[in-house]
Amino acid sequence: MNHFKSSRQMYNQLWFRKIKNRVYGVHKKKWSYFLYVNSLYKYLLDYDPDYTENSFYVQTLESIKEIIENILVVLEMFNVPAHYLFLVMYFSNKFVYRAGITYNQIFNLMITSTIITLNDLREDSTIDISIISDIFNIPVEDINIMENIFLTELDFDLGWTMEELELYNIQIDDPTSILKQSLPPQLTNNNINMKSQETTPPASLVTSAVESNSSETQDVLSSDMGAPSNSNLKWRFRDLPKKLMNKLKSK
Repeated sequence: MNHFKSSRQMYNQLWFRKIKNRVYGVHKKKWSYFLYVNSLYKYLLDYDPDYTENSFYVQTLESIKEIIENILVVLEMFNVPAHYLFLVMYFSNKFVYRAGITYNQIFNLMITSTIITLNDLREDSTIDISIISDIFNIPVEDINIMENIFLTELDFDLGWTMEELELYNIQIDDPTSILKQSLPPQLTNNNINMKSQETTPPASLVTSAVESNSSETQDVLSSDMGAPSNSNLKWRFRDLPKKLMNKLKSK
């Protein structure tokens, strides 16, 4: 059994690396890519200011970019177009607004939102999370916990309205606003004072630790409450109006 698991894991990791070598950096010049990177950094400014005050801005952005690149590879692995990253970000934003976030939860946030997005794109099945487990060395049990935490904070509501999507699109598409809010003071004040690169860099944002943001969430997860079926969702991602989807593709 262990031999089978190790062989499967090796195959999935090779599959991941092969796709990553092909698509890595392909989207980095897109405006939406820049906005998503800075949106994640803004989470840290808003909810984990101690980390941003004591970390390297450039290195933190590089870690965030690596997370986004990994998410784009996962989307590619499951034959989902890259512009669906918009929906991954949208649901991540909803979670963070309710639960907050810390620097070592960013990767968990993004991979969990990706799994939920991929599952909802499928009509009659869910993705094989053992693939995600193999690639990132996260136990399947931990992934299930992460999904439950995420869905609980969203009240198991993956529904959305056009107004909500348009509002979010406007918020992240405002270059003046996002730059002012995401750049550190030493850059926004035109007084660049980069810390020495010889000192110890910040802890990686990529982690497999499972952490809840509230004891209330843990209580809910330990209850008998179950997630509703996909048929109960208000809207599904494939119902995105062509006008909005074309706009996302062009960014």
